[in-house]
Amino acid sequence: MANRLRPLVVSSTRMLKNSSEFLEKVRDVRVESNEIMVSFDVKSMFTSLPQDLVKRAVLSAMEETRGYLDIEKLSTSELMRDTVYHQRIGTPLGSPISVILAEVTMQQFEKEILSTAPTSLKLWTQYVDDVFAILKARDVDGFLEHLNGKREAIQFEMEKEAESELPFLDVLVKRVGDILVTSVYRKATHTDRLLDFDSDHPICHEKSVVKTFVETGRRGSAPQRHR
Repeated sequence: MANRLRPLVVSSTRMLKNSSEFLEKVRDVRVESNEIMVSFDVKSMFTSLPQDLVKRAVLSAMEETRGYLDIEKLSTSELMRDTVYHQRIGTPLGSPISVILAEVTMQQFEKEILSTAPTSLKLWTQYVDDVFAILKARDVDGFLEHLNGKREAIQFEMEKEAESELPFLDVLVKRVGDILVTSVYRKATHTDRLLDFDSDHPICHEKSVVKTFVETGRRGSAPQRHR
């Protein structure tokens, strides 16, 4: 099912695959003094998306991609102690189709949001249900109301930049004048605990830890200043 759904995730200039693409998006952005960086996040998206909304989004995506899928097969059920339980709200946690369904739904929802937006945005870029945006500071609260007024089941939380800084994914974005400077972001709860190289884990796993940290540092900080 996941393989049949994946082609419905249409490539978009606003959708991100990873933080590397995010860095490319902000590379040449200029931020004016009356603008602000904000991030939006859907509250409990995977467990709150109505299945009828997901099915409509899949149907719209199929029309655009000329694909076919029996959407009735998207309904989820589980057998427990001889009783079949049907999940009526949300997508199945842990299932490979959940992220794909969420992406398809959010892509369709994004079109509706932006086509009816009460204000223009300098930047809107999205990773599944996480959004990084730049818009005029005076329009922020009104735009949040616009987002949360579209679908009762899709409600966004917002974080504004603080002291000219805003984290997004694993990147810390800082405004310096009218340009953006990036560095690696670590949450306050990050413990720096890693695999012990002398442990019994496969050597490929231990090497991947080092590789990931080096790549993350290189990607997030070099070049540090985006002009």
